[in-house]
Amino acid sequence: MEAIWTAVAIGIAAAVLIAFGRRQRRNGNPTQWPPGPPKLPIIGNMHQIAKGGDPFHIALTKLARVHGPLMTVWLGAREPNIIVSDQDLAWEVLVSKSSDFAGRQFPAFPYKFVTADYRIIFTSSAGPHWHGLRRGLQNEAIAPQGLAAQAPVQESDMTKMINEMIKEASLNGGGRQALPPHPAGHHQAPLPPLLWP
Repeated sequence: MEAIWTAVAIGIAAAVLIAFGRRQRRNGNPTQWPPGPPKLPIIGNMHQIAKGGDPFHIALTKLARVHGPLMTVWLGAREPNIIVSDQDLAWEVLVSKSSDFAGRQFPAFPYKFVTADYRIIFTSSAGPHWHGLRRGLQNEAIAPQGLAAQAPVQESDMTKMINEMIKEASLNGGGRQALPPHPAGHHQAPLPPLLWP
């Protein structure tokens, strides 16, 4: 029985690898990415990043010491991530040539439907629409005047929350009372019955 499952697993793995190979050949000339660590077919470079148990930024710093200040890292098989770890290169990418590197690509499903045809600030590419959204945020929502106008509301909410915590602590002998455990193991309101008798 084990031999059958092993054969099935090997067959599925072979089919996936063949499909990825055909997809790359069908695309014609592959994009020339900066050098980077060698990747595995499905997980990309995740095994190298998680290898030492270091935090993400430390693992990338160690890889950059080996592969240079501009490298390609694959987090899975879909899209590459270009890692820039040199101050001068970062300035060139983020400031000097920002319009060249500001384009964003998202898969059609579900982003096209959820983001109003890519028309919100984090999915639209740099252009007149994106600049208008950014200008609106800078002039209204996150402008110093807008943030200052929110300060009294935030302070009143914080005061209410602190007073409620003090009141609850005084009623419970100086501590907060734990929520009762839910039968399913998590805290969730019971769902109404779907079919009424």
